[in-house]
Amino acid sequence: MATKTLYIPRKESECKEDYGSVDRPTANEYLFARNVNNTYTHEWTDHNTGNKVNFGRTLSGGDNRIKNLHDIWLRDSGYGQTWGYCHKDNYISWHVGAIPNLHSLSDIKQFSQTLLPGYMGIRFQYRWPDDNDRNFWSNSPVHINDMMLHYYNAAADECWSYEATLMVASPANSDFWPDRYVKNDSRRSNSWKGCYWKPPGGPARNEIRNNQLFMIGASFEMKYTDRGGASHSRCMDIRNFTPIWSKADVASYAPLMAKKQANPWTARSTNMELFTS
Repeated sequence: MATKTLYIPRKESECKEDYGSVDRPTANEYLFARNVNNTYTHEWTDHNTGNKVNFGRTLSGGDNRIKNLHDIWLRDSGYGQTWGYCHKDNYISWHVGAIPNLHSLSDIKQFSQTLLPGYMGIRFQYRWPDDNDRNFWSNSPVHINDMMLHYYNAAADECWSYEATLMVASPANSDFWPDRYVKNDSRRSNSWKGCYWKPPGGPARNEIRNNQLFMIGASFEMKYTDRGGASHSRCMDIRNFTPIWSKADVASYAPLMAKKQANPWTARSTNMELFTS
């Protein structure tokens, strides 16, 4: 029988800026529970800081044109579209994976998902597409206004959430970073850029790493900034969405990754199937 090598994730320090790489078992591997939503609104409390972060929505119906959110996981064959149609300042929140409050704790534990202990942040590629139908303005007045990462604490049997902020992005010019709107007419482009987000505070990061909290989902609020004299489309595309693992200070190991299964925290008589590389 031919031997196989187990898949082991690279550490944050090795891959957080390697934006186009595949740091998942396969290029299109969907690691969270297969849930997406672009209508839910909620105010979460950061478990470490106590800060309350609101994820709102002012666009609905035909003006909320977000689509293909499942495709944020794809590397080359697709992408998610955070597309809104408006004039004045507006917001849409979207969510991927298991989301506390949107989903009950019992449902979150039952969802088919990959166990991601100690995963610290999210890396992905983004662009403001050069497409008049989806992104009318050359300065692309849409950005990520807020991000929340959601975790399951198996020891406490609770879900904890943490605010995430932009740590690094590939463009040297900050006008092209995904967390802001700047009136730069070169923002609209089909060239992909990369970014990495995680909780900004050391205490929050230590809490995630040292308790080996399981990343289960993420929430985003998009802001569509007032621009021009009439409603037009504005859009950011996202692809190669990748949770990134961070080594705990006290740990001398790397997590193996088991294939997605329902009730992953339940004791079972059958073995987990591990990913190989």
